[in-house]
Amino acid sequence: MRYLLVSLLVLSTYREIHAQLPTLTLELLTTKDGLSSNDVWCATKDRQGFLWIGTGRGLCRYDGYSCQSLEGPKVGYSSGVSTAATGKIYATVATQGLCA
Repeated sequence: MRYLLVSLLVLSTYREIHAQLPTLTLELLTTKDGLSSNDVWCATKDRQGFLWIGTGRGLCRYDGYSCQSLEGPKVGYSSGVSTAATGKIYATVATQGLCA
């Protein structure tokens, strides 16, 4: 009897199990949401979970609700953005070069 139960248990583990994939939703961000430009060239996520977006008119930080554009002399076309292991954000800005 014990061997029968063990055999049934082993056979039941060979059955394929299919899980449902989570539904993916996309959110559209535009200048109406605070993005500095609709031309997006790069993006990265930092340690705090903020999304940094490099656009045709500079760098923006998205917190899941709204975009905040960086202002100042380092504003311009941003073609690359990355985070360092220290948590610092680096971006390439057309008018200034590499900015931290």
